[in-house]
Amino acid sequence: MVFNCKKCGSGKLEHDHTFPYHDIHKCLDCGFSWHTKIDDCCRKPFHIVSILRYDFSRFSLYHQCLNCGGADKTKHLKAKTYGEQIRTGFDDCRFKKWKDYREAESSQIYDGIKYSNYTLSKAYKYYQYLRSDGWKEKRNKVMERDNHLCQHCRTAKAEDVHHLTYDNLFNEPLEDLQALCRLCHFNTHKNTEFKD
Repeated sequence: MVFNCKKCGSGKLEHDHTFPYHDIHKCLDCGFSWHTKIDDCCRKPFHIVSILRYDFSRFSLYHQCLNCGGADKTKHLKAKTYGEQIRTGFDDCRFKKWKDYREAESSQIYDGIKYSNYTLSKAYKYYQYLRSDGWKEKRNKVMERDNHLCQHCRTAKAEDVHHLTYDNLFNEPLEDLQALCRLCHFNTHKNTEFKD
């Protein structure tokens, strides 16, 4: 299966095949990661024809894996073609365990790569910047320059430092910043990406 990065479209990928039911893909250009179910039920599939009986006269035939219990229950096998190849009854208990384990594995992987992808985002970089000593020093200078007074309403005590523009983000001159009270800052940022 050929993939390109879901974020940047690059074909330079690294693949991790260590999980039993999923592959993890990481872009070598942008660092973005995601996961996919493997094409088969497990890494070492051994399928046999099994029969799942609903009552005395109704049944379905499936390929079920002896190694993991997995099966694709959307693919019914034709009795005329596979009827003589039936090896066992469908093991519903093993199938449910396989399905539950595969879903739990997917959730576990998703949680791990979700944080990893977040650390690549602009928002993460921005919030890390707001915690830096450089920002704290710049913030203090703006507060002192504006006498700790909100520059919008001119009555409330300033609590925040607001970016007038993001053109020079991470290297902004003091002229790009102003002190605001929390309410004026909130109202200014109702529909913008960053809330600083």
